Amino acid sequence: MTRSVKLLLVVLAAAAFAFAALSLFLYYQWWVPNQRLKDLQWMNAAGNNDLKEAAQRVLTCPVGGHHDAFLLLSEVGDAESIPYLLWGLRWLPDTPKGGVMPCTKAHCLEALRRITGHNAGLNYSDWAEWWASTGSKIPRTAFPLDEERQNK
Repeated sequence: MTRSVKLLLVVLAAAAFAFAALSLFLYYQWWVPNQRLKDLQWMNAAGNNDLKEAAQRVLTCPVGGHHDAFLLLSEVGDAESIPYLLWGLRWLPDTPKGGVMPCTKAHCLEALRRITGHNAGLNYSDWAEWWASTGSKIPRTAFPLDEERQNK
């Protein structure tokens, strides 16, 4: 076997391994969480931490069940969910003041307001600026939704 054929086989093997690793990563990071949010049996049996984790994972990718993830985080999210909500918000179109927005974006903004007790605005840039300058410096236990859960 010539040196170039050996090199080609090594490159092909490396590419196959990389493809398999990427496929496994996408399956567990994207496919499984999106399927879980569609599975009512799983959702009814899951605890709040499992629900929160699945919703947060869905928001790490620009495509998927963001609508349901935003609704779910409005109920089970906490300060740890804020960066995920911001990440999901960045893929939604800007809304001019007094403009109309898709309900998916409204659910995201509601989750952010509910968890933080703050209203930074209608768009990603407003919320990202608030989070960078103020929100990320607030102790986790000071967020209203976290306080509410601790008192239960």
